[in-house]
Amino acid sequence: MSVLDRFVIAAVLKGVFLVLLILISLGTVFEFMRELPDVGTARYSLNVAVAKVALQIPALAVILMPAAALIGALLETEALSGESSTRQIAGFSTISLKPCSTGPTA
Repeated sequence: MSVLDRFVIAAVLKGVFLVLLILISLGTVFEFMRELPDVGTARYSLNVAVAKVALQIPALAVILMPAAALIGALLETEALSGESSTRQIAGFSTISLKPCSTGPTA
């Protein structure tokens, strides 16, 4: 595995986990807002609502992982496409990677 491969994998994983964190936080806020009308009825306190929402975070992460992988990979790949300095650090010239980045030409 070359330096460039490791750099791209690390960048894409960073983007995926950042998007996953954002989506989980949004989902948790909306789930908590859904629980708020029930707080105060029949021994259902705010602590119980927070615990219920916190225990649903792993299931939410599993549900949101495909979307986070798609969005994060697209965002990081787009960000990497403009950075020619990283390819030059890895030992590749910008000219040699031009056909790869533009796709097939027929």
